[in-house]
Amino acid sequence: MDEEKTEEKTEEKTEEKTEEKESVIKTAEKIRDELKAENEKGQALLEKEEEMHAKNLLDGKSEAGTEPGKPKYTEEEKASRKRIKAVGDASGAPWAKNYE
Repeated sequence: MDEEKTEEKTEEKTEEKTEEKESVIKTAEKIRDELKAENEKGQALLEKEEEMHAKNLLDGKSEAGTEPGKPKYTEEEKASRKRIKAVGDASGAPWAKNYE
């Protein structure tokens, strides 16, 4: 009788462990699927961002290749600044350094 009870308890423990393992496996699979879905969303967003960046470069909307904070002048403005700089340099004015 004691052997039967011991055997039943062992079987119950084995079944519990098996159920617990299956539960852990199902949880892990669920998490894996969620992570996979999130990774796919992230990849899609990254591809969209890269596409938008490429379009900006091709459309000329990018500031690439320009010095930040440096103003862009028309040819007329450049000629005027050049004349002002020449006058400032000739008189030794310190402000002339700003006109390039």
